[in-house]
Amino acid sequence: PETPDEQPKLAKKAWLGVSTQVITKELGKALGLGRKKGVRVTEVFSDTSAEKAGIMTGDLLLKLDGSVIQASRREDAEVFENLVRQYPVDAEVELTGVRNGEELELTVPLQPRPVPPSQYLTYEDENFEFTVRDLAFEDRVSKRLEATQPGLLIAQVERAGWGALAGLRNGDILLQIDGTTVAGLESFKETMAAIEEKRQERVVFFIKRGIYTAYQELEPNWN
Repeated sequence: PETPDEQPKLAKKAWLGVSTQVITKELGKALGLGRKKGVRVTEVFSDTSAEKAGIMTGDLLLKLDGSVIQASRREDAEVFENLVRQYPVDAEVELTGVRNGEELELTVPLQPRPVPPSQYLTYEDENFEFTVRDLAFEDRVSKRLEATQPGLLIAQVERAGWGALAGLRNGDILLQIDGTTVAGLESFKETMAAIEEKRQERVVFFIKRGIYTAYQELEPNWN
């Protein structure tokens, strides 16, 4: 087996807890803003300082601490996020903008950006030839999972391996093994070790793939 690459830890960066889109010339005209620059909030993530401070989906953010947010083209999609990253993670920022045609002013505490998927520990099950890791914040957002949803992300499935032959795919969410909820990486290791010790003829995985769920049956040849 190849030695896994060590992932250097990234420095903590400030984060607002929202996703945004640039107010382009066309969007600004449609919203009645003229040629003003800035971003529109497209989503406010739950249980973040942005939500607690009162930011709402649809808010138009035009200034950050009194300075115009210089975003007016699609290529400027990361301008606002990069501005926020320059602040300390425990700083407060003043946001000025528009909500429903009225002026908006909010003071919002920043917070550390969630740990990216690349920083999560992975575990490869050599018997079934697939790799799993805990669910990251980005996984939960992209796959529309609840913050409390238990399970593991199947990060990689070896081509033509036992997992692949059973129908597992990269990106599947592993929810249960033989009817038992997968609580985390450590419980997964213990469960798979017990399966190997018993040399079970069949192992049933309950997975989530997109909007669908399915049972995938694995039939290993222990010999």
